[in-house]
Amino acid sequence: MILGLEHIAYNAADIEAGIRTIEQLGYTVSFVDRDLPNAPVKKALLDRYEPVHDIAVLSAGGDRPNVEVIYHGPTTRIPPRLDYSSAGTITLETPDPAAESDFFCGALRFKPNGPSGLALRSPVKRWCCTIDLVEDADSPRPTLDVEGYSCLAFLSNSLEKDLDAAVRAGAIDASEFSIQVEGQHLHVAIFRSPLGAICELLQVHSNES
Repeated sequence: MILGLEHIAYNAADIEAGIRTIEQLGYTVSFVDRDLPNAPVKKALLDRYEPVHDIAVLSAGGDRPNVEVIYHGPTTRIPPRLDYSSAGTITLETPDPAAESDFFCGALRFKPNGPSGLALRSPVKRWCCTIDLVEDADSPRPTLDVEGYSCLAFLSNSLEKDLDAAVRAGAIDASEFSIQVEGQHLHVAIFRSPLGAICELLQVHSNES
């Protein structure tokens, strides 16, 4: 089951500059992890693959999601479709808001929220989120190495079942990998919506599992 939004990924050409950008939104650094292995299965979602990457997780407390600043290497010139404002608003540009809404509702437990919005509810306030869908017929397909917000990451307690639901709803470029981050063993699934939005599922396992 999808438990909620765990973080929004922000890719930067320089991780320290990226951290400063997110700090301006009222966030503080929780940890920085450098030279982590970059899963080869992510190549389909990157313009240029590098074997290692750096990440920094920042938190703001309250009901705001974490932001994960990532350095994947040189950034692409493709503009990001995803945005996150200082007011906590998530905006996703898409060629077809109705079709995007159908996917997020069918794959990720969202509900319609007004004429062009989506809402994900959770008992944990920080994991709740709303997304405003903005139509842009010319929006290019993004990659994880755009400069800016690149991916929405959701916490799951049954990743295989949730990934299967996403694929049945039309997810493409789907893959799975594991990674050790800040002492936690993470099982990760990553995919695109049929219209190209990049999403990630995370499940935390004990180091013994």
